[in-house]
Formats: sequence, structure tokens, C-alpha cells
Amino acid sequence: MGMEPLSDKILVSAVREFFAQPSIRQPLEQLARRLPSRADVLVAGGALRNLFIAAIHGSAPPTCDIDVFIGGLPADFPLADALTGWALEVTDLQGLRWRPAASGYAFDLCLLPRFVVIERLGLSADLENFLLGIDFSVNAAVYQAKTGSVFQRGSIEAVKRRVIDFNSGLVADRDIMIYRNFLLAHKTGFQISEPVFTFLRRYLDLETMNWLDSVNRGKHGKKRAAAIRRDYEAVARASTYEGYLASRLAGR
Repeated sequence: MGMEPLSDKILVSAVREFFAQPSIRQPLEQLARRLPSRADVLVAGGALRNLFIAAIHGSAPPTCDIDVFIGGLPADFPLADALTGWALEVTDLQGLRWRPAASGYAFDLCLLPRFVVIERLGLSADLENFLLGIDFSVNAAVYQAKTGSVFQRGSIEAVKRRVIDFNSGLVADRDIMIYRNFLLAHKTGFQISEPVFTFLRRYLDLETMNWLDSVNRGKHGKKRAAAIRRDYEAVARASTYEGYLASRLAGR
């Protein structure tokens, strides 16, 4: 499955309405003015996924962060210098988190060449490779601010099916992939696919589970960490994919 433009009129309308909100539109315009004209401001991640979930299924997890990737610039572009005077924090993956005073959203900023999959696998920093490098199909959608276009790679079908499956299978960091899978499953309530189940069963040992506990408690608090742990304990206990699915049904 390759990159294709979003064509569903209802979903296109939902995306346009979301990005027309002053709390989204104005910060993106401010960012573009601080960057060279060749910069390509792209939004991916949970914001688009949650829009699709809400439009298709009627409700979705809340969106608090906007994940922004900046193409058209080299990996060593001094992004923090370009944004001097803004309230910025360094994120875990060495991006920048910006909290505009007039917006209720946090904007996580990353130069596209520094996107973990592109950087570690040595891919060219273009839109097609960006979509290819996104972890799971439900997340594989990108909004291009300059054109107002949305491109996706199986995201809509995955959301319709409520399934978390690998997008392309590119794995730059195994632990990050495991962490993001369980957080995504917790947020959406979607079931994991059989290939994802097989991947997790292969690598989900006690040491990794304890590491996940530590990370989740630090990032999300004890209560949410405990809920996420129940998800990976269910995977660890299930000897087959069918057993995993049956345990999910029994737990509802």
C-alpha cells in the first residue's frame, strides 16, 4: 500500500475544520513565519488519528498535543535559534515542545531529518519516506500545512477496522515500538493485529515489562500505568493470538 491523498469528503471537511481553529491555525502560521520559505510544515500523529476516529466511530480520545515535523530543512538547522523568545522545552527524542500562550495545545516540533526512523535508517527526508516510517497504520496520515492536503497510507481502513497493525514494518527502535503500541491500544481501545501480537510475544520479557512500568509511571501516573500493564500482561499470558482475542472479549 502506497501514499495516497485523502479523498473522503466527510473526513476532508473534518480536517479542514480542525486546522481552521485559531488555536491550531495561528500557531502553525507563526511557526511558518519563523522558518525559511522552503520549510514544509507537516502534522502527523494523534491529532489526525483522533479526527478520523471521531468522524468514523462518533467519539475519540482527546487531543492535547500536535505533532509537527518540518521538512525541507537540513538535520543541523538551528530550530531553537529560529524560535528564540518562545517557551520551548526539549522532549525525550530531542525535539522541541512549544506551548503557545493563546492555544490550549502543546506543539511538539521535530525536523523531519531527525525523525527517528529517517535518521536511524538513513532514509531521505521526504514526505513518502515520512509516511513509510510511521509506526502503525492508524497513525499513517500527514497534513501538509502549505497546501492543506492530507496524505495517508492505510490509516482510514485501519481506523474503520479498529485494528493496530504495522504500517510498513520499519523498526528503528524496538523498545519505543513496544511502548507506543501499548499506549496506542490503551488510548484507542483498538485490538492489535496478529503480526503485532507475534512481535510483542517475541520481545515482551519481564525486563521489558518492568521498563514499561517505569516509563509509564513517570509519563502517565500510577493509575494509567497500571491499566496499561494489564494490557501487556494479557499479551504475555496468551500463548496464541486467538487466546489474546478471547481474553479481550472476556474482559469487556
